[in-house]
Amino acid sequence: WTKEKAEQAKTTLLSFLEVTRGVDPVHPDKQVIEALADDLNTALAITRLHELKKLGKGAELLASARLLGLFNFYPTTSMMGWGAISPDTMQLVDKLTYKWAMLRRNRDFAGADVLKIRAAEVGVELQATKTTVGQGASAKLSDRIDLDRLRELVE
Repeated sequence: WTKEKAEQAKTTLLSFLEVTRGVDPVHPDKQVIEALADDLNTALAITRLHELKKLGKGAELLASARLLGLFNFYPTTSMMGWGAISPDTMQLVDKLTYKWAMLRRNRDFAGADVLKIRAAEVGVELQATKTTVGQGASAKLSDRIDLDRLRELVE
């Protein structure tokens, strides 16, 4: 295990998160289940996760990744690089990110700027991305998130 391998794993997980942002998990992918049933072939199951990402099947990817124990966290700006953020909090952040992206898409830049400032105040840094996955927006979380205020921003 090296620092380089840890960075590669982080990059892979973040790419999975981009495809799964804002989707609800449906059911784990059949091929992932078959791989796990075959003497717990996790290498094959993870290969299938990459295929699901390439196919843009976010709902199946999310359900399959959770079956493997992934996505019980969310990337943060902490020293460790990962924080223990609940799936419920992650869903709130996804909704906030989507709301901000829609304001920008509808050219309501003043509203988007206000939301970005308020998001930063509760511990969520909203960022524009070049990708259309996730509606062209992403979020980084600080180590301290004000959940009550975050909920208010999403409503």
